Amino acid sequence: MPTIHRPDSRPISDGAVSSLLGASSSTHSWLEVNKGALVHNIMSYQALMPESVSFGIVVKANAYGHGMVPVAQAVKDLPRISYFLVASLSEAVQLRQSGIEQPILVMSYNDLPLEYAFTHNIHLAVVDEHHAQLVSQAAAAHNTTAHVHIKVDTGLGRLGIPYPQAFETIKRIVHYKNLNIIGIFTHFADSESDDLTFAKFQQEQFATLVDRLAAEGITFAFRHTSCTAAISAHEYGLPLVSTMVRLGLGTYGLWPSVENKALTQAKVPHFTLKPVLTWKAQIIQVKEVPAGSSIGYDRTYTTTRPTKLALLPVGYADGLDRRLSNTGSVLINDHLAPIVGRVAMNVAIVDVTDIPQVTAGDVAILMGPPPVSANQVAAAIGTISYEVVARINPGLPRVVIE
Repeated sequence: MPTIHRPDSRPISDGAVSSLLGASSSTHSWLEVNKGALVHNIMSYQALMPESVSFGIVVKANAYGHGMVPVAQAVKDLPRISYFLVASLSEAVQLRQSGIEQPILVMSYNDLPLEYAFTHNIHLAVVDEHHAQLVSQAAAAHNTTAHVHIKVDTGLGRLGIPYPQAFETIKRIVHYKNLNIIGIFTHFADSESDDLTFAKFQQEQFATLVDRLAAEGITFAFRHTSCTAAISAHEYGLPLVSTMVRLGLGTYGLWPSVENKALTQAKVPHFTLKPVLTWKAQIIQVKEVPAGSSIGYDRTYTTTRPTKLALLPVGYADGLDRRLSNTGSVLINDHLAPIVGRVAMNVAIVDVTDIPQVTAGDVAILMGPPPVSANQVAAAIGTISYEVVARINPGLPRVVIE
């Protein structure tokens, strides 16, 4: 039996699974996280990199909607994982409090007092000289040493020391007290595309900076540039600049783009990913309505025949995008059931007229294998898979399938 995780991440015993799933409307919908698929995906990317290159597993944004704590717990003992990577200090603290002992790096911002990083042994990114000063002063005030990675902006335009100032700035930062500078990194702007010209330019800037600093005697245990897309399409087969890569979306069996999938499989034809997430919901009512019945808010759909409808206890509050109204589908008994009418806040309605033997309590798959993969759902509403999975309500239970 799987282990199911509450929103507060406390595991529930196997025997409680059935009662939990039937306990209330809020637990009529849940996500299944396939541990075997997680392991397959991570090890597939590891096979592309030399043994000397370690991996940071990105679990920010609730592990891209998959459940930060259950994902980290499922893969924490895999080899070559140097870090779990998060966006915020509060995410890092939550991981620590869940029992994760591996190194954790906050890549973006500190939304809690810095003392939380020191008391929980969390590593921090510093994004400019002022930030480095603040971290140094806070560490000194707590009579400790802060472990940090320096972030350099080589062209994304987000957080980081701008490349033209990075060399001189870093030469000053390394002399700050109470800082243990163990890493340096940057982030690509468009490594998901089939034109890697700018990614190569960024990589060259980063390599030049690392070499100039090394000539001054400044070196780093961790150098990292590549996200999921760049690991396979860009960094694979090139002379090593990185000692670590950051595996994000690929961890979860999702391709960053169609172009990235094509580039990767052209270089490594046997390379495959396995989707990790299956989002399910139990049907709460089945009913029949006559032809000419309007369905849902604003009466955007009218039946053209006697129609059997199934009502699902999910809506846009749960992350089922409202743009799927009258365009999306779910999978019931291996048949596609189109969403009809507006997706409401907590309820969606699907047409099951052509699906035999559908009853209340049957399970619908909202997202998971084709033809309802995250990429297909994203394509239906004109967005990217990152968004549709990351926006799934974190309050829904995550069930780890061993």
